[in-house]
Amino acid sequence: MKRPSREDGGMNLAPKIKKSQETQEHRVLPTFLKCFTFTSGFCCTVFIGSSIWNYENVKKSFQNQELSEWIKSRWNKLDGFEHKEGDFRKFMNKYWNELADGGKIFWGICAANVFVFLCWRYPPLQSTMMNYFCSSPVARAVCWPMFLSTFSHYAPLHLIMNMYVLNSFSSITSSTLGSEQFLAFYLAGGVVSSFMSNTFKLLTRTVGPSLGASGAIMAMLGYFCTKYPDAKLGIVFIPNMPFSADTALKAVMLLDLIWYHI
Repeated sequence: MKRPSREDGGMNLAPKIKKSQETQEHRVLPTFLKCFTFTSGFCCTVFIGSSIWNYENVKKSFQNQELSEWIKSRWNKLDGFEHKEGDFRKFMNKYWNELADGGKIFWGICAANVFVFLCWRYPPLQSTMMNYFCSSPVARAVCWPMFLSTFSHYAPLHLIMNMYVLNSFSSITSSTLGSEQFLAFYLAGGVVSSFMSNTFKLLTRTVGPSLGASGAIMAMLGYFCTKYPDAKLGIVFIPNMPFSADTALKAVMLLDLIWYHI
């Protein structure tokens, strides 16, 4: 669950907002219901969409398997044919084609996060980024930022660490869930995290914006640790300290609980 950024001190993970912005008591219930409705509808939509996507992919693979193999064999046997693409393009095509489905999903997510990060560095877009790529229950727009903020990072270290962690277990998780369900789980996890963050802010009258893929990644990590409790994990930059996934999940839950009560 994404922790609301603090107004003073702490890591500069999110842009600061004016302190005059306060949660109005009469807006608490309507805002909560709006966030809850959006979260429920979004999660249902992405999982239904992923099921349809999976069905279409399976159907297409059976229909095109024999035809594609026949075309490929004839294409490669053409006499005198010379590939005209450059070495870099050949390398990228080969790399992409050899990637597992989970790797392709990861690079798509990573590209979206990098693009949004670069948008933060473009001054004319600052107002748009604050309105739609930071999640806050007191913002002008409440619903869509719950989704868009999961692709938004203000600090480069925040972006790098999140993408590193996601890449470390995306392939094995995708192979278990399937690429379609993997993406749906990731997106739904991010929105549910934003919903819980907004709920916490409404209850505590907190106005700090939240952003980042941490909530979605924690959802995926929770699934991974539950599915593979005996898998060995480690901490970045601290070698030779392996621990089980089950232990990691319990530790993260404990730290999250302590963090919210500091």
